[in-house]
Amino acid sequence: MNFKINKAVLNNAIKKVSGAINPNTPVPALTGMHLAANQDGLTITGSDSDLSIRTFVPSDETEGVEIIEEGSIILPAKELAGIAQKMPKDLIAFATTDETQMQISSGKSKFTLNGADGNEYPKLPTVEGDSYPIKGQVLQELVEKTAYATSKTETRPVLTGANLFYQQGSIGMVATDSHRLSKVVGDEQVEGDISPVTIPEKTLQKLPKLIGDAETVHVKQTESQIVFQTEKAQVFSRLLDGNYPQTDRLIPAEHKTRLTTNRKDFLSAMERSTVLADKDQKVVTLEITDENSGIFETIELSHNNGEVGQSKEDIIVDETEGEELKISFNAQYMIDALKRIDDEKVVIEFNGAMRPFIIKPENKTHFVQLILPVRVY
Repeated sequence: MNFKINKAVLNNAIKKVSGAINPNTPVPALTGMHLAANQDGLTITGSDSDLSIRTFVPSDETEGVEIIEEGSIILPAKELAGIAQKMPKDLIAFATTDETQMQISSGKSKFTLNGADGNEYPKLPTVEGDSYPIKGQVLQELVEKTAYATSKTETRPVLTGANLFYQQGSIGMVATDSHRLSKVVGDEQVEGDISPVTIPEKTLQKLPKLIGDAETVHVKQTESQIVFQTEKAQVFSRLLDGNYPQTDRLIPAEHKTRLTTNRKDFLSAMERSTVLADKDQKVVTLEITDENSGIFETIELSHNNGEVGQSKEDIIVDETEGEELKISFNAQYMIDALKRIDDEKVVIEFNGAMRPFIIKPENKTHFVQLILPVRVY
């Protein structure tokens, strides 16, 4: 095995696959990166058996890789990454001295790295069947607007991922940790008989950077695996077992109180309200009353930390309508929700002090978030 590769290109590929490698895996081969060279280019793979990432660098002597001799090898991931970052020149040469040893050189620097036979690397899962395309931008939006709401505990394992579903010709994604929910439906029509699947949060975390600015991502799925593929990367992921809850019934279709406000102003007020909050209990109280109406529509936002102090703020909003309301909720959940909205204005709809409420962009219907209130005694 013998090839030369651009330093920046190599480091970019290594950085991508590193996210799938677990140094504590019980399978020794999976603690390393698998490098395979053929006439088409260089393929680098990292895996922890649940998540596998494969990148491809095409043959191109100027911008990519020059393949001199084909072959494969497994190299220790941490050491390979360190060597690639520290090499002094823009061109790095790789050449095996035998099936398990690689010589790496650049300028006057030379390393010999002990590895393992490339044939010992576990085979990646095979996902048969037709693929369906999703616009890269649409897939990024689905992930970035929902993955944050996945559960961080294993009490209900299926909630540690987001559910990818097919609704009236469009692909959508929803996530909930049972205290909050985020659902978005893409604006792209997708053809095919696509079953809903639940993707682990670890995969979702890494997906946006891996698909990059790809115009189209081709997706294949089975009952247990899903594959996302672009021209330069493949992401193989195990799917979560279990039936994802029917979240549509949780989203109220009507409301008793409605608030419209500037997103950035409301976000700033929410962030100020947490200054006195302790790490775990960021509970704030929102109050809407007729007494606040006048030339300006205003609401009151307050937080009370018995040990430290309290805060209170009157916020000017665009409009309030419906019943008076006093409701308490986790301020961090509201901050997280507001940060996922791009629009200037947001609408918040309530159905009473102890009922879930929703947050959504003023002029869009494809994106909705939900938060459960907190009972304050």
